[in-house]
Amino acid sequence: MSVNKNCKINSKLFPIILIGLMIFSFAINKSNVYSELFSDAPDNLKISSDTEPNNDFNNAVEVYSGDEWSGSVDYMNDPDDYYKIYLESLQILEIIFDSSDYHVLYIFNPDLEIVVLRRCDHHSLANISWTANDDGYHYIRIRYDIGNSYTMNVSIPGFNVGITQPKDISYKYGNVGNVITWKIIDYDIGTTSYTIKYNNVVKETDSWSSGVIINHSIDGLLCGIYNITIEANDGKGDLYSDSVNVYVGFDIESNDNFNEAVEILPDIEWSGEANYDDYDYYKIYLTPFHFLKAQMFSNNGLSLNLRIYNTTFNEVNKTTSSGFGWFEIQHIPTQNGYYYICIENNSMSQAEYQLRAMAYIDNEPNNNFDQAHEVNDGESGSGFSSSSDSDFFKIYLNQLEILIIDAGRSGGDNFPLTIYNPNRDQVNYSIIFSSSNSIRHVARETGFYYFSFGSWGSSEYYFKISIGLCNGLKSFK
Repeated sequence: MSVNKNCKINSKLFPIILIGLMIFSFAINKSNVYSELFSDAPDNLKISSDTEPNNDFNNAVEVYSGDEWSGSVDYMNDPDDYYKIYLESLQILEIIFDSSDYHVLYIFNPDLEIVVLRRCDHHSLANISWTANDDGYHYIRIRYDIGNSYTMNVSIPGFNVGITQPKDISYKYGNVGNVITWKIIDYDIGTTSYTIKYNNVVKETDSWSSGVIINHSIDGLLCGIYNITIEANDGKGDLYSDSVNVYVGFDIESNDNFNEAVEILPDIEWSGEANYDDYDYYKIYLTPFHFLKAQMFSNNGLSLNLRIYNTTFNEVNKTTSSGFGWFEIQHIPTQNGYYYICIENNSMSQAEYQLRAMAYIDNEPNNNFDQAHEVNDGESGSGFSSSSDSDFFKIYLNQLEILIIDAGRSGGDNFPLTIYNPNRDQVNYSIIFSSSNSIRHVARETGFYYFSFGSWGSSEYYFKISIGLCNGLKSFK
């Protein structure tokens, strides 16, 4: 449940005075000069300039409810300003953003995942309202687009009515300390109750209070997949619900050959033991649209072989561990079916290991313009590219729409990201070095535009698409 609020500026006098002050003092002053000049400013209002360096998460400037900040970004020397604010789960964060021209504003959760992406322009104030799902520091990133200076008012007006939505959980069989945490906010409650179910079987019932944490331990589960749901009644006719998937994995003997291979699902961590000349087999169902990445960790540093076999039991990749650390191999399937992962102990001693198998959707084949995978505004994607495998995507744009691609590198080598027009001519190009990059293009004509991910080696990428409108132009000739 979300709450939409219309934020209005109550006085027209303050922005006029602020603009006059900015003209009078062009250089940004790092001290809190505004609260000194305006004696009628409320005590809780802090009007300050951004404090450099605040160009990344580690140097983010902390802000508080009621603060107003002004700053500027520059394409070459200062493309980003970062701020952070502490929020409790279900607290509402409201931002009023005023831009001299065009900026892109992001909000990140405590796990540094993008939860809000908004392109702001000078034609109107941007009113952003968002409800936190987790306790912790949330980050605001202001990125250069076309303009430079901006002002930002930050407030926390209260809590939203609803229930938090924890992420899915995976853990190794036998591990302890695994807890699902829920919180419910409701300002009008009667006799409350909640029920927690495991795969539709009732596990726990109790009462709840608004704003009080519900901690539910999930320790002691056998290997398997559990859908754990909560249904909470406020006693006044309102019902809140949420669902969390829990994955528990471990080594099951005997799994010493292809026929006895243990089936696993992506992103589950398994653990096992392998004696000398012992083979542990696992299988995972894949399609040609997947990309398989298998990782192995030797707990005691002994030598282990990690192999991938295809659907006809032929070896397609192999690596050998040497010491501690994660060792990885990859494979792109060529047909539907079960693919096999085998761990073999090379040493004379018992070896303990951990195994992760991750299957990514890679939209293959999408290796040229004709095979480009179509995406739309607001969509996200990920994949793998190599020196022999470029990935192509296409999106339909109207004239004067702006294509904005926020891309990042989650692993592997740096890679080029290229945008092409409907005639398939290159119109923009960027090398992606890190986990957060942006590239854009203004459509000069209506039609399908293309973008591709390449690589000079082997790269893992992800992206998010957004479309803006270039209001400053009427047409291209």
